[in-house]
Amino acid sequence: MIQNITRARTVLPPSGWTACGVQGRQLEPADLDDLIALGRDDVTFAWERERKSGDYYSGLLQFRLGHYWRYSFGVHGIWQGSSMVGQVGLQVLSEDNDQIEFVVFLSQLYKGHGLGTCLARYLMERCRSVGMTELFGVVRVDNPEGLALMANLEAQALDRILHFGQEAQVFRISLKNGGTCQPAS
Repeated sequence: MIQNITRARTVLPPSGWTACGVQGRQLEPADLDDLIALGRDDVTFAWERERKSGDYYSGLLQFRLGHYWRYSFGVHGIWQGSSMVGQVGLQVLSEDNDQIEFVVFLSQLYKGHGLGTCLARYLMERCRSVGMTELFGVVRVDNPEGLALMANLEAQALDRILHFGQEAQVFRISLKNGGTCQPAS
């Protein structure tokens, strides 16, 4: 029975939302230049944690658009004013196990100021409000900011896996009975 995947469709409005001082919406083909500019000189903006070409970001955008098409939800772009500052949202981790992963990728300039935590808590509250029962985070084992975020959210460490070709730690956050996190302010 696929309940979390179905419910994830209503977590973030595709046309736009506002939280934590940023605006988010589904990515569009016209966002490619902003995505490339954001990741060009930031090795931590790509999952592989290395500089990537425009072709990489074109492929990433196609992956995001394909996820919207297949599941009717996905990872959104986020902007502060007219500047793209990252990506935040949900994606399917395991269709067979009805597992949804939350994703937070911020530009280096926006890390360390509480934005990632605020957005993660916002996503958790939105997921809880639509009746989702759990959420997963997948963090590279060499990503100290991501690991700190999981600790801050009191996420339960599960298995280590190979995720998109990189060693990663899987975390689980229960959304039942209020979970451990409070809604974003």
